[in-house]
Amino acid sequence: MDTRIRPATLADLFWLRLLLGQLFEEMPAAYPSPSSRDLEAQTAILASRLASEDPAMICYVAEHEKVIVGFMLGDVLNRIARPHCYFFLSFFYVVPPARCQGVGRRLSTSMLQAAMQRGAEVCEFVAQAGDKQWRHRGWATVGIVHALPTDAAGATLAVADHDHPNGDSKVTA
Repeated sequence: MDTRIRPATLADLFWLRLLLGQLFEEMPAAYPSPSSRDLEAQTAILASRLASEDPAMICYVAEHEKVIVGFMLGDVLNRIARPHCYFFLSFFYVVPPARCQGVGRRLSTSMLQAAMQRGAEVCEFVAQAGDKQWRHRGWATVGIVHALPTDAAGATLAVADHDHPNGDSKVTA
């Protein structure tokens, strides 16, 4: 497949929205469960970030005969803990007819080169619960992501000091 890999531009927004919608349709019903409102919100955020040339964001597209057939989107972020600089992959999608033709590998190579040029030491992402393909590909599980809406999270975090770090209740005498 004669496909060109390049940085995304605001002119690609139509295609990015279309591919995000396809990705959301293919995802199993799990957190986050995308809806059309989420797609519109994601598209608006992406448009703003592309327009402002957000320095943290990296987004590459795979273009075949003027049609975008895949994309990767992530951010180079910094934190206090090690590794200090990392690339967090948010979205990765290739349309089914373009799969198994090296498009994903070429997108990955371009994204990771851009992330390393910005100082990223590792690449991280969150996979769906039960998705075992990443361990088979050599990725290490370094944590488990727990998620709640922020209003519910506040109530549960407020009682966290009463719980033992491993999740067991403290035994008091």
